[in-house]
Amino acid sequence: MGKMTDERGTLEIIEKKLAHYPDFPKPGILFRDIMPVLGDPALFSQMIEILSNRVSKYNCDRVLGIESRGFLLGPSIANQLGLPFSPIRKKGKLPGELYSVDYELEYGKDTLEVQKNGLPNNSKCLVVDDLIATGGSLEAAKKLVELSKSEVVAICVVIELIDLNGRSKLGSVPVEVLFRY
Repeated sequence: MGKMTDERGTLEIIEKKLAHYPDFPKPGILFRDIMPVLGDPALFSQMIEILSNRVSKYNCDRVLGIESRGFLLGPSIANQLGLPFSPIRKKGKLPGELYSVDYELEYGKDTLEVQKNGLPNNSKCLVVDDLIATGGSLEAAKKLVELSKSEVVAICVVIELIDLNGRSKLGSVPVEVLFRY
């Protein structure tokens, strides 16, 4: 019983709070939305605590969040762990010297960037996003980290869409997930 039982019960409550939108953003897609959890401060806090507890074993020294939903989770996890947070943004959104990586989308290309002063060399990074689908943005984030001669020691997401096999793009990096669909 104890902590594991409490976590399981909390995860059941969180999962019930997730919203599901069929045919969004296009027909055939079932969009899984974490936003209702953010609307419940106590539940959001419990989710952040669970995620933080799961990733603490990786001894990271920096948390990076991918635009935009990684910005909702990453700073809270960083705060819980007492670590600095750095945003990974789409091209043209950050000032200063940047690391930049292009990556493939379903219909074209995009670019992710991070400020060089927000990702010191030899950092051990936790990368946070709301979900992993095809793995493209997380793979690009991993490449960004490697440009700084740093390492992604773990990835943390709330949801994994297992049929899309995004984890296969991430090599041996551990991925902590709350819910798999």
